[in-house]
Amino acid sequence: SSSSSSSSIGDEHEQMLKMERRAFLIGASATATAAAGLLSSLAFSSPANAINFGKFGKRTDILLLPAKKDAMADAIRKPFAAEFNSAEQCLLRLLPVKNLIFRKLESEIESVSVIRFAEEKGVEEQTWVELTQNLNNTIKYYDGQRVKLQPVFNADDGTELQIAKAERGEQLAESLRVELVNMLDAAKRKNQLFMEASQRKALLALANLGELLVFTFPYNVPTEGKFSYLPRLCGRARVTFTVKRKDTILGNVTLIADGFAAPITAGNFVDLCIRQFYNGLPVKSLRKRLGTVPTLTGEENIVKYDIENTIENVVGAQGLFADTLSKFGKATSSTNRNDETDTADDNTKETKNMDASSPPGTIQTTMSILGSYEEGFYDPLTAKPRRIPLEIVQFDRLSGTAKLSYAGKKSDLADDPSMPAEANTDPLLKPVLNFNIPGLVAMNHPDKNLNGGSSEFFSLQSKDRSIDKYRLLNGQYAPFGYIVEGSDLMESLRPNDVISSTHVSEWGALNLVKIRGTSFADVMSSNSNKEED
Repeated sequence: SSSSSSSSIGDEHEQMLKMERRAFLIGASATATAAAGLLSSLAFSSPANAINFGKFGKRTDILLLPAKKDAMADAIRKPFAAEFNSAEQCLLRLLPVKNLIFRKLESEIESVSVIRFAEEKGVEEQTWVELTQNLNNTIKYYDGQRVKLQPVFNADDGTELQIAKAERGEQLAESLRVELVNMLDAAKRKNQLFMEASQRKALLALANLGELLVFTFPYNVPTEGKFSYLPRLCGRARVTFTVKRKDTILGNVTLIADGFAAPITAGNFVDLCIRQFYNGLPVKSLRKRLGTVPTLTGEENIVKYDIENTIENVVGAQGLFADTLSKFGKATSSTNRNDETDTADDNTKETKNMDASSPPGTIQTTMSILGSYEEGFYDPLTAKPRRIPLEIVQFDRLSGTAKLSYAGKKSDLADDPSMPAEANTDPLLKPVLNFNIPGLVAMNHPDKNLNGGSSEFFSLQSKDRSIDKYRLLNGQYAPFGYIVEGSDLMESLRPNDVISSTHVSEWGALNLVKIRGTSFADVMSSNSNKEED
C-alpha cells in the first residue's frame, strides 16, 4: 500500500515537472530578450560589494562572491581563496555564477568529502546517519528550488542556441537529481567507494548546469592586434579521444576544455579537434628544461627556432630527423646540445642544472606530449603556423579578483588600458590553476618562447607531479582543460600511442567562436604594423 502510494506521488511529481518544462521550452524563444533585460538589471542591482567587475562593461575581472554573515554564508564563497584540488572544483569555482541555490548545492555536495578523511577504521556509523539525513534534505531542497536553476538567456543568443540551452538545462537538471539520489543510496548502504564516485558525478553535473547560469562571458578577450583572429571558446566543450597502441584500441580519454580558464587556448584546441587535426598523431616523449628564462615572446625567428627546438628535443631524433639534422647542422651549432641523451627506456630521468651554462633553478626532464606535428597547425587564414599566446587566469590577492593575463607587448592586444599586457611578475598575483591538480591539461610551447604554442598539449602524470616540477610549470604554461574520464589510460600512455579519432560535443561546438570578420589581408596588415612598432 505504501509502495503504491509512493509510486503515485512520484508519478504525479514527474508529470508536474514535465508540464513545467514543456511550458518553459515553448516560451523560451519568445521571452529570451525580455529575460535578458530583466537578468541584466538584477545582476547589477545588487549591493556594490557583491560584484567586482572593475569598470562597468569592461569585463576584465571574474565575478567573486563575498561571504555574508547569514544562513547562506556557506553557499557564497570567494572561489579563489584556496587552491583547487580537483577538476570538479576548477569547473565549479571558475564559473562567474552568483546564484545562491547553485552555490548552496555545491556546498552541500562537497560536504560529503568528510568520508575521504576517515581513519583507517573506516567511516563511523553516526557519520553515515548524518550523511543520509543531510542528503535527504538536499534532495528536498533541490526539488523545491529546481525551477530557479533555469538557463539564463541573453540578447546575443540565437533561437537555435536558446532552444539548445533549454533542452540541455532540462537534461542536466535531471542528471543532477539522479546523482543526488545515488549519493543517498550510497549513504544508506554505507558504501564509501560508491559514494565518492557518485559525489564526483554530482559535482560534474552541477558544473555543467552552472555553465547555463552564466549571464555573460566574464573576460575581455582581445579583438584587435595579432591575436584577434584566433578562435575562442566562450564556454566549455567536452572532447573525447580514442587511443590505440599499434592495432589495439586502448580506450577513450575524455576532457573538458574550459573557456573560463583560457578562452583563446581552449578555443584553439577545440578548433583543431573539430578539424580532426589530432587524428593519427602519436604521443611523443619530449625533453624539456623547466624554469628556463624565456627569450622569445613574439614571432621573430620563430620558424628557425621551431626547427632547432624540434631537432634538439625530440627523443630518438637520429631516426626520423637524421636528414634534418644534417641539413641544419650549422643552424643548430650554437644550440646547447648537452641535454641530448637517450631517454627512450627511462622517461622519468631528470637532472638539475646538469651543465654549467644552465641557469640555476632549472630542471631537465622528459614529458609525454600529444598533438605534436612539425611546426604545428598551419592556419588557412594566414598560411603560417598558428601561434597561441601564453594565457593564464591570475588571482589578485590584494583586490580578491581574477584576471586574464597574456604574455607579450601592449601592441599585441586591444588598445584597452584595462587589459593585462605582459607576463605577470607581481608577487601579489598568482595563477588560479596549479599543476598539482590531477588531470589538468595544458598547452605546450618551446622552452624559451612563451607565445610559441600551436597544437601540442600535455597532462602531468602522477609520477611527474613533484613540487619541484609543477612549481616551475605554474604561470609558464597555460592550463585549459581537465581530464574527467579515462585518467588511468592517460597515466599509462607511451610514446607512439596514437590518437585514432576525436569527438567534440555538439554543445561544445556551439561555444566555439570564430572571428569570421577578420580577413587574411587584415591579419597580414596587423602583423606588418606590429613589426614596424
